[in-house]
Amino acid sequence: MPEKKELTKEQEKNIIKLYLVDDLSFKKIKKETGFSENISTRILKTNNVYVFRENFKSFEDYKILKKEKYDLYIKGELNETTRFDSSKTYIAVCKKTGEVFDDYLNKNGYLTKYIQNILNIKDIPDSKLKRKDIEFKTGKFWYEEYFNIIEIKKKEIVKCRYCDWKTTDLVNRSGCITVHIDNIHNVKWYDHIKKFPEDCILFDKTKI
Repeated sequence: MPEKKELTKEQEKNIIKLYLVDDLSFKKIKKETGFSENISTRILKTNNVYVFRENFKSFEDYKILKKEKYDLYIKGELNETTRFDSSKTYIAVCKKTGEVFDDYLNKNGYLTKYIQNILNIKDIPDSKLKRKDIEFKTGKFWYEEYFNIIEIKKKEIVKCRYCDWKTTDLVNRSGCITVHIDNIHNVKWYDHIKKFPEDCILFDKTKI
């Protein structure tokens, strides 16, 4: 069984560089890093950069593919680390429903659950390997097929008073706030404004 030792991102990148760029064997990588061959193999496969030497008759073709893999890996790293400015605010907006999520990096898996349970799409990349492969090839996260990731100002979001749900519909033009508090929290708009009278601007009584 391969060890499950967790490596830092820098340690992973070093193993990948030694394998793809310096063309070291697993034994030499172990000597260089102190990590076992099993760990190095796991890191390479998880990041979709492992190349099966036996699939190539030409050693030159093998080396070319390794270089291409490294270029794609670096591209993916740059997409993830520099694509978004940490000083700015981003959200993921569902292309179909317009629902808004803070977790635009899908760290907690909310976007995955939404795609499966709300959009009812079950055929999604089911492994980190497949998802990384999409990132490398497209420069985007796999779930961006269903979500737009946009930069916003914090004031451009209305947050539910009862949960973490948010919307960019600042004036409730679509009625999504009304529907949300009714369906999810069983709160009617007229009871809501009794608790939060300042929210009365969100509810046009002539349209409800």
